[in-house]
Amino acid sequence: MILLGTLSTVQAAVPKKVLNACKSLASVVTYGNDGKMISTSVAFTLGEKGECVSEYTAFHNARSAEYIDESGKKQKVSRINGASDIYDVIKFSLDTKSKEFLAVAKAASPQGSAVYILRKGSAKKPEAVASKINVKKDVSGGTYYELALPYDEKNVGCPVVNEEGGCVAVVQRNVGKDATTYAISASFCENLKVKETDYANSALNTVYIPKTLPDAEDAAYTYIYMLSQVSHDNSVFSAALQDFVEKYPNNADGYVERAKYNASQGKFNDCETDIAKAVSLSDKKDNPHYVFSRLVYQNALYNSEKANSAGWTLEKSASEAQEAYNINPLPLYQLQLGDCFFGMKKYSEAVNMYSAVNSSSIATPETYFYEAKARGKVDSLDAKIIVLLDSAISRFSKPYNSSVAPYLFERANQYNNIGKYRESALDYIEYEHVVGFQNLNDNFYYIREQIALKGKMYKQADDDINRALAINPGDYVYNAEKAALMLRFGMFDEAIHSAQRAINIDPKGVDGYRLLGIAYGETKKKQLCLQNLQKAKELGDERADELIKQYK
Repeated sequence: MILLGTLSTVQAAVPKKVLNACKSLASVVTYGNDGKMISTSVAFTLGEKGECVSEYTAFHNARSAEYIDESGKKQKVSRINGASDIYDVIKFSLDTKSKEFLAVAKAASPQGSAVYILRKGSAKKPEAVASKINVKKDVSGGTYYELALPYDEKNVGCPVVNEEGGCVAVVQRNVGKDATTYAISASFCENLKVKETDYANSALNTVYIPKTLPDAEDAAYTYIYMLSQVSHDNSVFSAALQDFVEKYPNNADGYVERAKYNASQGKFNDCETDIAKAVSLSDKKDNPHYVFSRLVYQNALYNSEKANSAGWTLEKSASEAQEAYNINPLPLYQLQLGDCFFGMKKYSEAVNMYSAVNSSSIATPETYFYEAKARGKVDSLDAKIIVLLDSAISRFSKPYNSSVAPYLFERANQYNNIGKYRESALDYIEYEHVVGFQNLNDNFYYIREQIALKGKMYKQADDDINRALAINPGDYVYNAEKAALMLRFGMFDEAIHSAQRAINIDPKGVDGYRLLGIAYGETKKKQLCLQNLQKAKELGDERADELIKQYK
């Protein structure tokens, strides 16, 4: 080991350029959400661009970081420029470039060549640890080295330089008990960058410091758009949006994306300013109007108090959708108008818009469903409602999956509304197959039992009331319904049993006593019949008197 900063004769053996390279040594301190320190590590500036390198591990889960150069000057880490959790290196930039930097070695160091590890010594003074390249092998994006030096934790993250002072590599942290020192090439670190697909990069996404944008404009837009779909970190995403707008001030899409973000944060004035800018820059001015209509619509529905105070109403949303349609008459904008009219309870206008959409190439099961719902609000017995739901369901192939469930359920309800009970029950049966009986509750089976009964599907009705009771045996209504069904079937002993269960559950339940009285009457047990019918009368059953006369 050779200590720097002394006048020993040993120092003469260290190339002067290596001595000068030591000035670039720095450190980095990382902090978490609570402002508490996570880690400290070696850092240094690599290349003329002023980008800095350190070990990735120190930045994991960091919310902020501070770079401290050899003189003690501190700077905030402003952007993350790339990272590799595999090779444990991260590249970042500062608000102001550091004057001291290591140049990247012009070529990979060959096997057997002399190198030096630059690090802080025990007295906090820089020192160079001499070594040689034992093994050199190419890896994706760079070179991996094995040094002729035992592994030392103090060297982790430190730069490895050649005799010219050029940075060759960065020392790696060993996993396990391997005693060998490994290093990844500086060229690998230099080439780290944020790519358009890195919105899903787990290494970058667990560092909560803003990232630099990909180099190309299209790639940068793809990155921010996809980040908007997956990011849960507002500070990182908002910084990316701001960087994009500042870097590409004439790109309308950047303002549209920032408008979406501002709307999500309740910054309605900022959103409107961004939309106005997007309109002024866009060749296709319909899109910003449509996006704004969607933003106003969502907030008017789900954030109504704050939205309405800012003038963000369904009427404003419809106006923006109409403006988009006036510029470019797309059915997508008619769909948006339909949604607005439905929300405004202008159901006839909504029907007209949805009907136009369903005559276009963008018709889907959802749009047929929307028109059916709107028509139901105008006339619940409209025959076209079933036709529309048929069209929605026809878009699915058998055997059905769960996607078809809402349409089957709606058609079942509509068949029930218009008195087609058998068709309704059959749709409910198909619905059960699609969603699975284990995902249905007792109320579903009770409703289907009622419909099956009206459709004279008695076996189905019995099965359904039994299923409801299996799920919820302590329900008064289900037990009373079971008793009524057994009376219909002439199964009087079963009716007596179910009616008695109903009474046990609710001793003041009128239906239980009436049904029990009828069941006893049918089995010629006159006294028990009249006792229970009298009890029903006392509890207010208006039909009890007539039944008492019948069974006397």
